Amino acid sequence: MNDVHQKKLIALKLPSELAPYVDDVKEIEVNAETVKDVFEYLDTRFGGFNERVLMDDGTLRPYMNIFVGKNNINIDEGVNTQVKDGDTLSIFLPRAGG
Repeated sequence: MNDVHQKKLIALKLPSELAPYVDDVKEIEVNAETVKDVFEYLDTRFGGFNERVLMDDGTLRPYMNIFVGKNNINIDEGVNTQVKDGDTLSIFLPRAGG
């Protein structure tokens, strides 16, 4: 059974625009059950992270593409998508150009 209090090692893949806001950290150990928990940890530890990825109501900004492994959380359960030890959390921002 999954223990809520067990720390999980989560790999982070962030775009260059967000990496400075987490001191370019590539992995974290966090007590987290969901993507939202990971974001809250990052926001508490580094400050200002949530305002870059979440709307005021706690939902994802519309242009954010966030994956846990290969699963797009926008198709899954949004910020309530579950995370497990060893997962990779990837954030992609849209790119303009053509």
